[in-house]
Amino acid sequence: MALTSEYYDYGMVLLAIAAASYIQALVGFSFAVILMGAIATLNLMPVADAAVITTLLAMGNTGTALIRGHSNVRWRETGAVLLVSLPAIVLGLYLLDQFGETHLGRIRMALAVVMFLSGAMILKPPRQDAVISRLPSFALSGLISGVVGGLFATGGPFIVYQFYRQPLSLQIIRDSLFAVFFLGSLARTILVVLDTGIETRLLILSAIGFPVVVVFTRFGLRFAPNLPETTLRRAVFGLMVLTALALMLG
Repeated sequence: MALTSEYYDYGMVLLAIAAASYIQALVGFSFAVILMGAIATLNLMPVADAAVITTLLAMGNTGTALIRGHSNVRWRETGAVLLVSLPAIVLGLYLLDQFGETHLGRIRMALAVVMFLSGAMILKPPRQDAVISRLPSFALSGLISGVVGGLFATGGPFIVYQFYRQPLSLQIIRDSLFAVFFLGSLARTILVVLDTGIETRLLILSAIGFPVVVVFTRFGLRFAPNLPETTLRRAVFGLMVLTALALMLG
């Protein structure tokens, strides 16, 4: 019975991976937040394990995208984010290690807050009439993102907001975000490996999940519903709010 239950949980994780991949293909981000939220809401595995799988899959997803889009990356602003966010990931991992078991309820509440913030940021369209923010502004967003990313592997919303409010083309914004997410995920993975290592079962589940990411990402890009971008953003916001509420009440 226990083995059957474990397979069921893994199957639900794969469904969550598929949903997160499809939604990210539609809106351009939120893979980690949606996947972490679904796993935590359904209590499919510990937060630390879910963060490892999310990080590995996000790294593969963004790395694949960067093969074609690396020339569009705004490395000056991206570098300012990474310079601060990568050390901040260490702090987030430390907090997760210290409080992951004894303060699980608070961690779930914090993740729910991240979900709400992410949904609100999705509703905000990119600004095209402003001047590009100064580097300290990017560094601050990197600091917040790094700590949250170390805790939950979901620091992306704060970086998304920072880049999306810049007067840049959507292609440049997305590829710059992919660079931040890829390098951040890579750094987090290295730190986890050096600290505690990654269990074989998590590596296997991530390896199984990666083709799911590829297939449903391509499906979302090729067969996206013919809806206005605003409608899609509102739909994703609604999904994330429901997930956050479930986390708070769970």
